[in-house]
Amino acid sequence: MTNGTNTIVTSMYELRYIEERGGMVYKSFPLLIETINALIFPEYNYVIYTNKETYEKYSVNKTFDAPNVTIKIEELNSDYYLEKINPIRELNVQRGEIYERVYSVKNYIEVIHNKFKFLLNECNSEGNVIWLDAGLFGTSCHDRWRDYMKDNLVHSKNFLDKIFQKIEDNKFIMLRGNGVIINYEVQDRINKMAGGPVKIVPGGLFGGTKSKVKELLSNHSEVFNQYIDDFKLLISEQETLSVLTYNKDVKFFDFNDWTDLQKGFLEIMDLYDESKYQTDKCYEI
Repeated sequence: MTNGTNTIVTSMYELRYIEERGGMVYKSFPLLIETINALIFPEYNYVIYTNKETYEKYSVNKTFDAPNVTIKIEELNSDYYLEKINPIRELNVQRGEIYERVYSVKNYIEVIHNKFKFLLNECNSEGNVIWLDAGLFGTSCHDRWRDYMKDNLVHSKNFLDKIFQKIEDNKFIMLRGNGVIINYEVQDRINKMAGGPVKIVPGGLFGGTKSKVKELLSNHSEVFNQYIDDFKLLISEQETLSVLTYNKDVKFFDFNDWTDLQKGFLEIMDLYDESKYQTDKCYEI
């Protein structure tokens, strides 16, 4: 494996809830950057997408001042967002939907679906590529073991080495929550789109060889647009990924529900031991 050609891609945008939610900030910047900041090693390449406002406000170039880190400016509020996505978002907010992030956080839906575009942007050279959320251990993980995982396991070069080793072995990898409960109506819609019983795929970590990434993800906008056109509703990148990878040749690292998420990471790192493992307990190595 040639580490120097392997690339970690992420994005950093400051987004805010709609006024109806009190103008709360979705993920503070320190929380947003902590995973990537802890995982910068000279053996890997890094690409960080952001917009001018976030870049200047938080001095992103100074925070990630390393020769193997490339920062790319990509503004939000694209024509596609303004003309197709935002009207649906605003309509649902008017109807009272102010709790689902795809509606209540302005531009959130554009940011999370840009993951596909940004990852595909970096597929024009040699090596393998992964998407890694900057706030990987932000709000999705169980509070009690979140810090344990990042401090003892994931914030290490070994974590990246294991990810790319698994890509070498399997071509494309991702997590999968077999017991994650979602709205039954959403579940029914995406099951019909995929042609079978889809399980939720978290969007925080996925990737593979660049040819496999292109093969699996290039039609992400078609899946998203189909959902919009059919239902006049929005879905996150998690549901889109679930449809794109259903019954495809990928390696899933399975867990049950969100309190069990550590199981997927432990399996990536070859540390999972069924005889010792307990859901929702800090794993003792």
